[in-house]
Amino acid sequence: MTSIVSQIETLEDNLKRFRDRLDGVEKSLNSSSISDKQRDLLEEEEQELTKTIEEHEKDLKSLRAENRRSMLVSVIILAFMAGVYYLLTH
Repeated sequence: MTSIVSQIETLEDNLKRFRDRLDGVEKSLNSSSISDKQRDLLEEEEQELTKTIEEHEKDLKSLRAENRRSMLVSVIILAFMAGVYYLLTH
């Protein structure tokens, strides 16, 4: 089982690659030297990349929220243990 942090890192890496590819596709679409067929293929790829990026951003937002909840639980447990330790030693 992978950790939330490693899942976040993987998603961020994938998002960067998808955004870089989308940038390349958009630059190619702005070129006037491509055929109509190439333009259609690039537009399809652009739509797919945009959809994939949106899905990954949604997943990333969810993972970050889950990571915050996990951190909060960790802090609460640590504070509880510190409180118990303080009560037992004083």
